[in-house]
Amino acid sequence: MNKIMNRTMLILAFFLAGCGLDFGAVEEGYRGVFDYKPQAGLSYTTTVAIEGDLVTISRDDNSTASPPGVRLGKFHVSAVISQRNTADGARIHVLFNVMEKLGYFNEGERNIFYIDDAREHYFIRRGSGAVVEPAEPEYPEDQYY
Repeated sequence: MNKIMNRTMLILAFFLAGCGLDFGAVEEGYRGVFDYKPQAGLSYTTTVAIEGDLVTISRDDNSTASPPGVRLGKFHVSAVISQRNTADGARIHVLFNVMEKLGYFNEGERNIFYIDDAREHYFIRRGSGAVVEPAEPEYPEDQYY
């Protein structure tokens, strides 16, 4: 039993050594208040506030309803991992609450906080004026192969 435990700890140590984990606070450049993507006709604003190691997602009218794909609440950031996005190969800065991905930033772009890999649900830093461009189709319709 002791050999199994030692082997497990050794494997875990090698895994963690290669992950680039950061158990501290979120870097200062990534902190701030972000508003949910612009939506016409809504009388409320959903925001995410990132402060230290706490991510708070809330609505300004104190309702518990949220946009699809967005969970409201307070989440402790237990790990910040820099990795490659499998969708497009870009470097991303991912915030985790234990094993749950809270969201991510594209490295170099700290004004947009994405909630999902499809990039349909995102928050824009308040006052930044950042714009999310629609994804380009993989094969444009006017080209035939």
